[in-house]
Amino acid sequence: MWVAELNVDLLGVGVDAPLWWSSGPSGARAADQWLRARYPGARNSVMLTNSIFGGVLIQGFLFAAELRERFPSVPVTEAHPKLLLHARGKDFGGLAQEFNLEMDSEIGQEQNDDRRDAVLAALAAREGFHGNWKNDLGRQAPFFGEQAASERALNPVYYWWFE
Repeated sequence: MWVAELNVDLLGVGVDAPLWWSSGPSGARAADQWLRARYPGARNSVMLTNSIFGGVLIQGFLFAAELRERFPSVPVTEAHPKLLLHARGKDFGGLAQEFNLEMDSEIGQEQNDDRRDAVLAALAAREGFHGNWKNDLGRQAPFFGEQAASERALNPVYYWWFE
């Protein structure tokens, strides 16, 4: 795995993909429903797990699982970069300035937003694991069929949110 080759100390990892699932109606999770209710103008960007394409649903989880194999104690948080931009009412440059992010200025200008979303997922990890964001959406009471926190394969896994 390329991360292991970086020779860095991981303080935490943010992943822009569901890190636990639900066998309940439509794959609904309490965290997703909280976000959908909180941001009705962007509710369609918070997809239920049964509506997400297989690559997104599986690859993010597998990435986190492989990280845990190599770095067993690394904390992992789920993240939602596009909704973060919407919720903060800023573009990438404004959010980067607000949180003192230093990076290649081209990231926010690219047509493919994968690198931008990776930076914002890392921001969620930094802010959550440093205690700046207190709301862990993953600790809500699970819906019927949803994995409880203690049942999650990647336990512990978090979902830090700024409010």
